[in-house]
Amino acid sequence: MVYQYVERTAIPAWGSQQSDVPLLATGTVAGAMDASFSNMSELEIFRVGAEDGAEESALAAVGKVEAAARFQRLAWSTCKRDKVQGVLAGGLENGDVAFWNPAAIISGDKDAALLHSSSAHTGAVGGLEFNPFQTSLMASGSANGEVFIWDVASDYKSYSPGPRSQRLDNITDLSWNNQVQHILATASNSGAVVVWDLRTRREAISFANPSVIGGSGGRAGISATDWNPASPTQLVTASSDDNNPVIMLWDLRNVNAPSQSFAGHHRGILSLSWCRKDPGLLLSSGKDNRTICWNPQSGEIIGELPPANNWVYDVQWNQVNPNLLSGASFDGRISLYSLSRESTADQQLPGIAASAPTDDPFAPQSTSAFAPSLSLKRPPKWLARPCGAAFGFGGKLVHFGKHSQAASDGTAKTHHAPALVSITDFVSEPDMAQQAQQLEELLEGDQAADLCSKRVDQSKGTDQERSWQVLQILFESDARDKLIRFLGFDKPELKARIEELLKDSKSRAANAQTEEAKPEEAENSTESADDTGKADDDVDNPFANSASADPEAEDLFARSIEASPKDQTEAETAATIESSAAAADIQTLRIAFSSSFSIYDKDKDVGSEDAEGLVTRAVLLGDIEGAVELCIEQELFADALILATCGSAELATRAQQAYFAKRAQQAPYIRLLHGIVTNDLSDIARNAKLDEWDEVLALLCTYAQGDQFSSLCEVLGRRLEETQQMDNAVLCYLASGNLDKVAAIWIARDKDVKKGNAKALHLLIEKVSVFRKAVQFIDPAVGENDGEENRQTGGFVLAPLYDCYVEYAQFLASQGLHAIAAKYLDRVPATYRCLLPTGEDALAALRNRLAISVQTPWTEVRVTKDGEDAAAEAAAQQQQQRQLSTSNAGTGFPPTSSNMPSAQHYGVAQGRAGGYQTTPMAYG
Repeated sequence: MVYQYVERTAIPAWGSQQSDVPLLATGTVAGAMDASFSNMSELEIFRVGAEDGAEESALAAVGKVEAAARFQRLAWSTCKRDKVQGVLAGGLENGDVAFWNPAAIISGDKDAALLHSSSAHTGAVGGLEFNPFQTSLMASGSANGEVFIWDVASDYKSYSPGPRSQRLDNITDLSWNNQVQHILATASNSGAVVVWDLRTRREAISFANPSVIGGSGGRAGISATDWNPASPTQLVTASSDDNNPVIMLWDLRNVNAPSQSFAGHHRGILSLSWCRKDPGLLLSSGKDNRTICWNPQSGEIIGELPPANNWVYDVQWNQVNPNLLSGASFDGRISLYSLSRESTADQQLPGIAASAPTDDPFAPQSTSAFAPSLSLKRPPKWLARPCGAAFGFGGKLVHFGKHSQAASDGTAKTHHAPALVSITDFVSEPDMAQQAQQLEELLEGDQAADLCSKRVDQSKGTDQERSWQVLQILFESDARDKLIRFLGFDKPELKARIEELLKDSKSRAANAQTEEAKPEEAENSTESADDTGKADDDVDNPFANSASADPEAEDLFARSIEASPKDQTEAETAATIESSAAAADIQTLRIAFSSSFSIYDKDKDVGSEDAEGLVTRAVLLGDIEGAVELCIEQELFADALILATCGSAELATRAQQAYFAKRAQQAPYIRLLHGIVTNDLSDIARNAKLDEWDEVLALLCTYAQGDQFSSLCEVLGRRLEETQQMDNAVLCYLASGNLDKVAAIWIARDKDVKKGNAKALHLLIEKVSVFRKAVQFIDPAVGENDGEENRQTGGFVLAPLYDCYVEYAQFLASQGLHAIAAKYLDRVPATYRCLLPTGEDALAALRNRLAISVQTPWTEVRVTKDGEDAAAEAAAQQQQQRQLSTSNAGTGFPPTSSNMPSAQHYGVAQGRAGGYQTTPMAYG
């Protein structure tokens, strides 16, 4: 839309320097009169958009000076020397060429504003332009075919590019070549164009417009010319003839005829401006009040500014900032347009109403200052990206850009190649991706225990060490014994100490018995010796002098008789028994039961019998139950328990309960004994002091069986969690195989996981995966019902872990590990939803994309005009593969549990209703 405007009938020139506030110079145009009938000529400078709120309003000059005559042409150079704002040059109607200092004009120093003025030309200056390469050089052209080259850096010296051309009459325009700095084109009203070579200072080539039959006959004059910014051999010319208002594109390699002609104006064309930042944009304006934007390659009109109410005699791109352009018309206004601004078609200048055109030249002209902007069919090149990249799903990087290919001979010479859109794999976290692959390989290769050992070594001294140590224990065949030792209790050491104490006690008892037996043995030995001697003396042996008829038999019986092997075995066994504790107790029992005793006192009747006598009578008559009850009443619990063994199981249980009820508060070990005997350790798990939690866990490892171990460890862990003893609670939950509790604590305590840190997330998933492997976890929410019951009841106990699985799968997919990512998504129920703030289900979207991308290879296609067939073939191939992968998408991915280790110390059991399935540890 119209950006701002200048209420002047003047020739504009854009400032040649890049700045936040563009500058615009204007010189009063020759051949026009405003309503004031003033004949003054002024050179003014404006700041475009310099004031707040100045948009869509008339600009005020920031500096101005008077000129000797009105302007035909105006040019602004970046040539600085000591000039901050460069140099302004004006071609005047009296033939003068003047140079001004813009900085002095802006500062108001009128005496220093004019730098130089020359009357070298004999007629009005029709062409003026600074060289784009050597900004101190300027060319000017005027009547009679005069062309001069000015050197601002050499005290404004001028010279002719060569002998005056006979083909030129009045110079109407000139233009420097944008590729070859010493080439200059001059156009004339005679219809001829002469191209000068300033290096050789002669004409390089000349050509003329084709003859046109008109009212005056002859060739149509050329009003404007401009070089192609991208090609050194192409230029355009414009015809001011109302009968043939065309733009012609010439190629100097063949000047016999124009290569193209652009027809769109209805009357003669007055001005041309070719955008140097985009060779595909050419502006033209003319007597039909129109300003048209062309595509010079195709000759197509790609945009048009709103028509003015009078001739548009000058149009210019701001070559420094091509988002700005200007259009000067004889309706007394220079309109400034910005391509980046929206249009408001029905807005008008304040205080000026739109009216129909009138033939009165002195009537005030009106126009819509806020007319639609220059709407192009394609974006200009300076807004296009020379290169770009975008990340795609699954670790894909799509990028494009201009490429140069080396010459076939291997030299450094290059030529432009077609733009190529490439799709490459991009792994942003190579170390993490490698660790994820290694974790999957270890889990599939039954090497999770080795991973635990490695992590234990790496985590020494950190808060992760205990978790990895317990995870390592879970893979052991004697996991409970190892866990007891981990808690600080050593069974072998305790057993050795007990045996040592028993040995000392038995040794002292044996010594005492030996000392008591020595006097008796000595007395018995003396008596035996006396008796033997007396017998030998008093009794004669009748066989003392006998002889045997068989000497061998005599010899046989004379030899000593050795014990048989059987007798030896029995002797060794007896010796062993006698040396054992059992043998000692039996011997003591035999001695105790060797004397005579009385069953009960017959002198007493039942009525006068005491408790002991009643027990005896009850036993005698077979009333075991009564005897037990009486013993319990008399607190003879040892007798009661012994007697109960002779009765029913119910009686024995009743005796035990009575014993525990009476002795429960007398000794701590009684409650332990009660739980062990009754096989119910819940009292210990629920009521034991938490500062002895490790003793309780050791007791559970020793005596709890089957499901009881898992549930009681969970009870103990819950008590610890309620008192914020999280490390100890995690240990109990690990022992119980409770994944949802363990995962919830791990996730809640790791702040990096909450922040989305990929490394922290991987470490969490690593621990969870190893734990699942150790206890052979089976999630009941992932199965035939696939979590439908959990969804209906309002939630999933493993919801925090499912969210981590989804996030980890997204990370894996971004690294190109699609298959591994899909395996983790298989651990999430199909009915689970992971909703984004927009309402989109991220989990469903990720599953769908993985199902398609896992089996679909990428096909690179070079993007060229001739590559449409190749692109269509590649698209058909990808569509076929996508249909195949979609048909298999419902099958998921094969589980990895087929090669899981056989843990003999585990047995599958239901942890709790609606929760999870785990395998509690066995005990040795």
